[in-house]
Amino acid sequence: MAREQTEKPSRASTLAVSAPPLPLGLGPGSPPIPSTPGPGTASPTSGRPGRRGKALSEYGGNGSTEGAVARGLRWLAEHQDGDGGWSASAFDLHCRHKMPCSGKGLSDFDTGITALAVLAFLAADHLPGSQEVLLETRQDPLALKADTESQPYRRNVEKALEYLLNRQDGSGAFGARGENYLYNHAVATFAMGEAYTRCRTQKYKASTVAAIGFSVNTQQEGGGWDYTSRSTGRNDLSITGWQLMALNAAIGAGLEVPDGTLARAERFLDRAVTPEGDGIYANLGQEAGRRGINMVAVGLLSRFYLGTLPTEKKARRAAERILKTPPDWAAMNNWERTFQSYYYWYIATLCLFQLQGESWKAWNVFLQRAVLPLQSQRGHEEGSWPPEPNWVGISGGRVYATAINVLTLETYYRHEPLFKPRRS
Repeated sequence: MAREQTEKPSRASTLAVSAPPLPLGLGPGSPPIPSTPGPGTASPTSGRPGRRGKALSEYGGNGSTEGAVARGLRWLAEHQDGDGGWSASAFDLHCRHKMPCSGKGLSDFDTGITALAVLAFLAADHLPGSQEVLLETRQDPLALKADTESQPYRRNVEKALEYLLNRQDGSGAFGARGENYLYNHAVATFAMGEAYTRCRTQKYKASTVAAIGFSVNTQQEGGGWDYTSRSTGRNDLSITGWQLMALNAAIGAGLEVPDGTLARAERFLDRAVTPEGDGIYANLGQEAGRRGINMVAVGLLSRFYLGTLPTEKKARRAAERILKTPPDWAAMNNWERTFQSYYYWYIATLCLFQLQGESWKAWNVFLQRAVLPLQSQRGHEEGSWPPEPNWVGISGGRVYATAINVLTLETYYRHEPLFKPRRS
């Protein structure tokens, strides 16, 4: 997860893994990689005909990015547990009779990385396919059967969403109440909101409404969110960024978010983002006052979600700084100085995609040059991405790295840009 904003974890913080769930059944008999649409081809989903291919062509995606997405999704499917989740620390148990994939993370983040994987599958139009979902969304079972080749991961998505539902408590919170659970909760809320948007299924709606209620109730008085639901007075920009992505997904699904919650978040961002576009990580406690390019991106994207226009001074300066700091794998070795990470690459990509124009075109070139060559082509690791070469990689591991890079490469068609230039 995006734990790069927290203290470095000790090895002792890794939780012991006992009796992992049986595999989901996607080992040697896993589905073939679906054919990937190139620019101008039809979408593989019946729900959004033509949209995906058109968006790829218009916004700079291509066969190489779609091939990487397909390989990444297949790797994720092959390493999913039987209960529907993904294990950051024990995913290699699915490398049966093969050289185990490297890159274990911390099991603290299993709920969050499962949610990221769900988002990656949903973005590629792999929707849950249980009989309940089919009946509620009035999908034609015969049409579904004919569409199996282009959507082979329906069962994976259904199981993953069930995993998240089973880890939501009566207060609406997702995941165990641990040190970083508000990260897990925010990303899981984001994923459930996207699932409801795509499926309009009642159980996903009820889950999202409950999760948003928990987020609203755990907002700090200063307008941001902290690691914990307790009132601490600490406002963390990184956690707040994920919470606002979740709230934005809920609003996009037509669900209600209190105006007061958004107004308090906006006031927090007014303080957390400087006139030069700098994002200040936190106001109190651990690493208070720290700045870095990752927080520049989080601050800018959060402000966009709350209505800031790209013409505003803070937004312009932040975008300029991001464009001057393109993805750089080598710089990840010195995270404390550069703050380069997959998390930064993902958030910065979302920022510049919103703006479009020459800034987006330039960033897209930098992005593809950095991300595509990093995807593994070796053995059972094929299709995955290596963890970052620092303590961030130790936290999320290979599952997190793969899910977030797939999401980054799906930016072209996940959503329309907020500030798409008008055609003359």
